[in-house]
Amino acid sequence: MKNIVFGLYLLLTSLSIAQSSSSLASTKGLSTEHFVGCDSQLSLFHFDKTILTKITGDTTVNYSNFEFGNITSVDISNPLKIVVFYRDFNQVVLLDNQLNETERIHFEYDIRFVSRGTANNLWLFATNTRRIENYNYKTNTVLASSQPLQNVTIQRMKSTANYVYLQSETGIHSFDYLGNFISHYKHKNIDDFQYKNRVLYTLSNNKIFKVSETETLIDIPIVSKIKNFYTINNDFFIFDSSQLFHFTVNEN
Repeated sequence: MKNIVFGLYLLLTSLSIAQSSSSLASTKGLSTEHFVGCDSQLSLFHFDKTILTKITGDTTVNYSNFEFGNITSVDISNPLKIVVFYRDFNQVVLLDNQLNETERIHFEYDIRFVSRGTANNLWLFATNTRRIENYNYKTNTVLASSQPLQNVTIQRMKSTANYVYLQSETGIHSFDYLGNFISHYKHKNIDDFQYKNRVLYTLSNNKIFKVSETETLIDIPIVSKIKNFYTINNDFFIFDSSQLFHFTVNEN
């Protein structure tokens, strides 16, 4: 009887997670520590220490600023306003789509994470107050902020224009443009995540899931170890530490 019950449990579990098929479009050898992602033109971005690289077909463009040391993070969600963050110097450099500097922004207090916001705004996570801040770098003012996030360890921050998402050891916390808490997707084993068009994609135990009302497994064959990923439209870019795999996914 116990075997029957266990078998029914496995069957119900497998049926509760839908699956989307994918096909391999291309592979590319990529020697880098940090794969960032791709823009709508399928230009790919990665960085090592002080150097940010953009590759479009056979053309490679680099940006480097030794004054601020190693790059901490790069946000390409708006490829016309790329956000390069240097945590050690509390410094942000904004770049255009040719990796030319357009703005330098220095903060007088410690910032843990930075990502892009609307127009002249950036999302910040301040170390001392443990608040998310919607910061306007033209007027040097904080337009809105969250309540202090106590008793939680923040591992990553990503954003869209009007929403910001924090990854902690318990899952993904979502906030609106005023810093108001929206929701908490509880999951203890998330290795990476991305929001696209208000849809959450997670990397967990070497598998990528689309999370809405149910979880859909994005079937990624071939790749044995996923370091991180990036999705745009129905294109998924999977980095395994030495190869970049481009898959097109049928999510219907």
